[in-house]
Amino acid sequence: MKLHEALEYTDESIYESMKSYDLENDGTIDSKELIKVIRKLGIMNPEPHFNILMKAGKARPTDKRISYN
Repeated sequence: MKLHEALEYTDESIYESMKSYDLENDGTIDSKELIKVIRKLGIMNPEPHFNILMKAGKARPTDKRISYN
């Protein structure tokens, strides 16, 4: 699955996928867990898309967590 196909998911389903990995229940997700979310959405090679998603989450290069809200 390509990234643009995963984006066809509803906001709610993506939110729920990310929330399931939010172990601290603070509305953020660890960058390592983001890769698991990408795979859960059906993208088996998430690494090329990781930086795109980090930028979309307004993360700086040094950030270890991004907000999914």
